[in-house]
This record gives sequence, structure tokens and C-alpha cells, in this order.
Amino acid sequence: MIFAVLCVLAAVGMGVLWRMAESRAAASAARVTELEQRLAASRGETKAEGTTAGVPKAEEPEAGETKRGASSGAALKGTEAEKLQQAQKTIAYLESRLGEARRELTAAKQEAAQADARIQSEGANVAKAMAEVRDLREELEVARRNAASTEQELRSRTDALTKAEAAYKQANERVAKMAAEAASSTRQITANSREIDDLSRRRENYMTSLQRRFREVTDLYRGFALDQQSRGANVAGGTNSANPPTMQAGDLSRIQNAITQAEDDLRQVQTLNARIATLMKPGTSAGK
Repeated sequence: MIFAVLCVLAAVGMGVLWRMAESRAAASAARVTELEQRLAASRGETKAEGTTAGVPKAEEPEAGETKRGASSGAALKGTEAEKLQQAQKTIAYLESRLGEARRELTAAKQEAAQADARIQSEGANVAKAMAEVRDLREELEVARRNAASTEQELRSRTDALTKAEAAYKQANERVAKMAAEAASSTRQITANSREIDDLSRRRENYMTSLQRRFREVTDLYRGFALDQQSRGANVAGGTNSANPPTMQAGDLSRIQNAITQAEDDLRQVQTLNARIATLMKPGTSAGK
């Protein structure tokens, strides 16, 4: 764009120079014409004086008049010779000035021709610059359209990036929440596992105690049965017929006590089983 402006300014300057050269050429031509006219006039005057000097002499006057006329003629001839010499000098000067004027005219015409050539060259440069300006404008328009398209695409990508960031943030929040829930669930499962292990050990202890109570009662009843069998044999043989077999008070108390403790152990086992079943359900916390 700046190059085009400079080319236009150069063309305008060349136009001004061409007009100045043209004006100088016109002035030089006018001066040449004037000098030629003055030279022609000077030459005409010189010819007229020469013609006057060659006019035939008139009839000879008398002696006295002849002397006066001779002196007057000599003076006249001297004056005319001086005028002729002056006229020749003037003609030579005018011819010299005319030659200079013609040279100036030739130089002015050459300058005008050169200025015209430069103007034509600058005109071509201006046309080329204008074509370049048009091309640059087209390229600028294409660049503007591309910039608008790029800006629209960038805006779309920015919106998509914003949505992606929001989705990523939500996903991170969900992951963090799930991680917290998993950690809490892991802690809960760990606590439930510990409590279940503890309850299982306690249940095993109660089951062991219950088995021990059962064996104790079984042993007491087996002893009573054996004693009853031995007493029945004696009765059948005729001995101790007056003392039928009976269970001793201590054995009965021990059996009742063992049965009561077994029932307590069984209730504890049932309670522990219920607690273990509760802890094994999802969402149940230990200690509740």
C-alpha cells in the first residue's frame, strides 16, 4: 500500500516536471522565434544600408562644393561603416543567442521527452502498483474471511473445551465421591469383617461351651442309666428289693444347671448368628 502511494506521488512529481519541461520548451521556442525575427530585421536593415551605399553618384558639383561634399561623404561613409559593423556585431550576437536558444530548445525538448518517458514508465509502475494493491486487497479479504472462520472455529473449540472441562470436573467429582464411598465402604467392610471375626470367635466359644454342657448332661444321664441298670439287676436277683434306683440330688442339680447354661449358650449363639447375618448385609456399619 505504501509502495503504491509512493508510486502515485512519483507519477505526480513526474507530471509536474514534464509540465515544467514543456513550459521551458515553449519559452525557448518563443525566444528562438523572437531572436529569429530580430535577426531577420537586423539583416534587413543591413541590406538596406548596403543598398543605400551602392546608389550611383549624382552630378558633380563645383570645386568648393566638391570639397565640402567629399568631406561630408567621407563622414557619411564612416558613419555607415560603423553602423554596418555594429549591425554585423548585432547579427553575430543574435546568431549566437539564437544558437544558444536553439540548444536550450533542444535540451528542453530532450528533457520533455525524458520526462514523458519517465511519466510513461511511472505510469506503468503505478498501474503495476495498483494491480498489486488490488491483489493485496483480495488477499486481505481472503485473510479476513480466513480469520473470521478461524475465530469461529476457535470459539467453537473454546466452547467444546469449556464443556469438556466441565464434564472432566464433574467426572473428577464423581470419581472422588466414588473413591470416598469406596474408602468408606472398605473401612466399613473391614470393620464389619473384624466384628464378624470377633463374633465368630465368640460363637465358637459358645458352641464349644454348649458341646461341653451337652457332654456333661449326657455323661450324667449315662451314669444314671448305668446305675439304674445295675440296680434293676440286683432287684431281679433278689437283692436290695426294698431300695429302688433313684437319681441323687447332686446329679439332678448338676443336670439342671448344665441344661440352663446350655440354653444360655444357645441363646448367645443365636444372638451372634443374627448379628453376623446383619453385618453381612450391604450398607450395615459395625457397632450399630
